Amino acid sequence: MVDTPGFKDTDDAEFVDELMNVLGDEVKEVDSFLIVYRYKDRFTRPFKRTLTMLTKMFGNFWTNVVLVVNFWSFKATHAEERESRGVTTKTYGRQLRQVFQEKFDLDFQLPLVYIDTHYNKSNPEEEEAFKRESDKLWKISMNKKPFECLTRKAVQDKLKQEKKDLVAMRRKCRLTHKQNQEMEVRVKTQDKQIQSQMFVMNNLRNGIDYLKEHCSRDRTDGNVLKV
Repeated sequence: MVDTPGFKDTDDAEFVDELMNVLGDEVKEVDSFLIVYRYKDRFTRPFKRTLTMLTKMFGNFWTNVVLVVNFWSFKATHAEERESRGVTTKTYGRQLRQVFQEKFDLDFQLPLVYIDTHYNKSNPEEEEAFKRESDKLWKISMNKKPFECLTRKAVQDKLKQEKKDLVAMRRKCRLTHKQNQEMEVRVKTQDKQIQSQMFVMNNLRNGIDYLKEHCSRDRTDGNVLKV
């Protein structure tokens, strides 16, 4: 088991650097990544940003993720209080899974357990719940295919390649923007030419109609004079 600082305990750079020191260089495989989520905590932008950064650096580790809800007391009075607000392990779990699915574009549901590390060992309900959920977590982890960690060098090489790809993408975007601007100028020029040609054609059409009308009138006048 490898314990890491909480997302609020350090900034992204320190957090990622510490993970790189352990994952890949010291730990070659990971059975499960436990994301400990404190009950009632909000899903913050820094939390999402860090997880997104880890995904880009280490790869798609989400199939090995288990959500662990902490500070969820199984004491009867606390459970009754939550149920009075319509909050149960089922409803809260469904909401939390949905948040992760939407934030990280997951097409599957993450396994989830409720482990209160501050449970009262003298309370049979809390002790039984802690054992049940811990056993559940163990079974989930043992049934997963281990995630192969990248070494620090592999992560650094990957970051360098992503930077190169980003530079190439920006260059391509600038070129596309320039081409779009040129195309816009050509379209405007062609539109003006079309408008000009339509103006000329309308004038010609009006001139032809005028000539037709007067030629017809002249022929009629000529017939009248002959009579």
